Amino acid sequence: MKSKITMLLVITLILSMLVGCQPAVKPAAPSADQPAASPGEKYTWRIAIAETEDSSSAYWHKEFAKNLHEMNPNINLEIFYSGQLGDITDCIEMCMNGQLEFVDAGPQNSANYVPEVAVFNLHFFWPNDEDVLNKVLLDSKPAFKAVSDLYAPKNLKLLAMHSLGFLQMTSNKPIRTLDDMKGMKFRVMQSPILMNTYSLYGANPTPIPYMETYSALQLGTVEAEENQASCILDMKFHEVQKYLTVTNHAIMPGFICINQGYFDKLPADIQKTVLDAIEKTQRWFVDEKIDPKMQGEKLEKIRNSGTGIEFLELDPTERVRFEEAAKGVVDFYIQEYGKEAGAALVDTLRAEIAKAQGK
Repeated sequence: MKSKITMLLVITLILSMLVGCQPAVKPAAPSADQPAASPGEKYTWRIAIAETEDSSSAYWHKEFAKNLHEMNPNINLEIFYSGQLGDITDCIEMCMNGQLEFVDAGPQNSANYVPEVAVFNLHFFWPNDEDVLNKVLLDSKPAFKAVSDLYAPKNLKLLAMHSLGFLQMTSNKPIRTLDDMKGMKFRVMQSPILMNTYSLYGANPTPIPYMETYSALQLGTVEAEENQASCILDMKFHEVQKYLTVTNHAIMPGFICINQGYFDKLPADIQKTVLDAIEKTQRWFVDEKIDPKMQGEKLEKIRNSGTGIEFLELDPTERVRFEEAAKGVVDFYIQEYGKEAGAALVDTLRAEIAKAQGK
């Protein structure tokens, strides 16, 4: 018995010595700046956008999804178009809370959470020039930083800004002059900026949800609305309107965001793939002139739709009158949206616009 016990002790001692000779290997702890990648891990992400599947925004996102997958076949981006995941304002909140990875948080829909970005709803603030828009929205570091700093406290990382076209006005009464706006029941989003703007034009601004606009126009609840050409065509607003005035009075920007906390936890190589795909998509969108082409095509389809809608344009004199009337909204914006922060954003954007114009 003693010999057996002695033998067991000897074996135990030998095994413990062998184990003690092995190096102490531990998985490397991922750093906060560069988490460890997991080879072969698959990523299925979702993004919500406000527009339909045949919009400029949809084309941008389809290209983004394609670029992501080509750069890393383990990444798949699922695009959810207007209303598929609920109201886009709710989707922005979902992304803020981490329930959704990506969202197109354009200023028209995110001003409830990031009030200062309502500056992008100002009329006649931007020059009627696509090249200038691209230089500011895509290439200006001061403009990008100023906007991204506003989204950051909401747990949203701004990835990209781009233009989705100028807005036009449709109506059941001709809009040729500023005086034509007097008393006109004009559909607007629930936006103090737009309410104030159309009041200064002499119109009667009426907030109506986007998806209820067609019936409101059809029933005469409102007489006019504003939108980019693709939205007018996709939502068939031209079927219940007699006139389209090419005003190019405002822009519709796309702001692509990802949940900041989620992005920070992604492996460094996946983060880089996201940023590289964003850059590639942005350049494609501009170089191929996707949005100007699409908006032009949509306007032609509206013109040739057989509905009898008449196209009008503002002459230079009337455009100046609209611009003068809209100037008062800048002071309203600064007073209502962030005071110093709003004023600083206005100054930054104006400086970048002037730089892009070569002034």
